Amino acid sequence: LVPNDHIDMDNPTIKQNIDAFIDEATEIWDTMDTNNPDYLWEDISRPRDSGQITSNYRNLRTLAEAYQMEVSPFYQNEQLLEDIIYGLDWMEANRYSDNGDDHGNWWDFQIGAPQALNDTVILVHDHLTDEQINRYMSAIKTYVPDPTVYYSTPDQGNWELEAVGANLVDLIKVVVVQGINSEEEARVLQGRDAFPTIEFKTSGTGDGLYFDGSFVDHSNIAYTGTYGTVLLGNMLDMNYLLAESAYSLNQDDFASIYTMIEEAFQPVIYRGLMMDMVNGRAISREATQNIGYGVEAMEHIIQYTDIAPLEFKEKFQRMVKQ
Repeated sequence: LVPNDHIDMDNPTIKQNIDAFIDEATEIWDTMDTNNPDYLWEDISRPRDSGQITSNYRNLRTLAEAYQMEVSPFYQNEQLLEDIIYGLDWMEANRYSDNGDDHGNWWDFQIGAPQALNDTVILVHDHLTDEQINRYMSAIKTYVPDPTVYYSTPDQGNWELEAVGANLVDLIKVVVVQGINSEEEARVLQGRDAFPTIEFKTSGTGDGLYFDGSFVDHSNIAYTGTYGTVLLGNMLDMNYLLAESAYSLNQDDFASIYTMIEEAFQPVIYRGLMMDMVNGRAISREATQNIGYGVEAMEHIIQYTDIAPLEFKEKFQRMVKQ
C-alpha cells in the first residue's frame, strides 16, 4: 500500500506523483471535522448516500497512507493517527456497521467501502484494539458473506447474482483481506478457493473473455479498459498478497492471463491511451481520461513481468516500451 523502499524523490516523475499525493492528503486532513457529530467531511455528509460512504473511507485510507509514508510531512504524526482512528470509529457508529442497513448502490457496501476500510485497517492495524478491528470487520462480513455472489440493497429491489470477472475478484479481495485483518483463516480460504481461472470463450454471448480478444462485461459491453483492467490488477494483488504463504495461489491459474494481456490489452492501447471504445460508461467520468486507463493497465502489465514466464516477460517489456 505504501512502497517506501521504492519511493525515490530524485526521480522527477515519482516526486511529482508524491507531491500531488501530499497535497491531496493535506486538503483532506485540513477539511476533516472531528468536532461535528454529524459528519467527518462536510462535502460528503449525506447519511443515505452510499457513494459517500465509500468516499469517506477512501479519505481515511489516504490519510493512513500519508501517516505511513516516510517522505510525507505527516509520517508517524500522532494527531493524524488519532484522527484516523476517530474516523474509523465514527464510520462504524454512524455509516457502516453490522446492523444490516445497506442502501443505495450494492457496490459501495460490498466492494467500494470494504476495500478502502480493509486497507485503512492494515495501515494502522498495530494501533487498533482487537475489539475495534472485530467491529469494523463484522460490518464487512455482514455485507459480504460470500464472495461468489452479490446482491441488491433494498433500494434496488430484491435480486442476487453470481459474481464473475472483475466483480468476483473484487469480492474475493474483500473477503481475503478482511480474513487477514481479523485473523480468520476460514475467510482467507473462502476467498482463495473462489479465485477464478480465466478461460477464453470460443462462442456464445455474455460476460467473459473471447478467443478474438474481446472482453465483455455487463452482458454486452466492451469493457477491457475498465473492468478488464480491474480484473488484471486485482488478480495480481491477490497473487502478491498470498505468495509464499500456506494460502498461495496456483500459478497455473495465471496462464490464460498472460495470453489475455497479449490478445485483449495490447491491441487497444496506443501510445499509453486506452481506446474509448473499450471503456464503456467510464468515458463519461470527468475525473479520469483515456490516458489514465491506459497507464493503469500498463502499470499492471509491468508488474506481471515479475511473475510471468520468460517468454511473456520479454513480450510485455517490449509492449510497454512501444
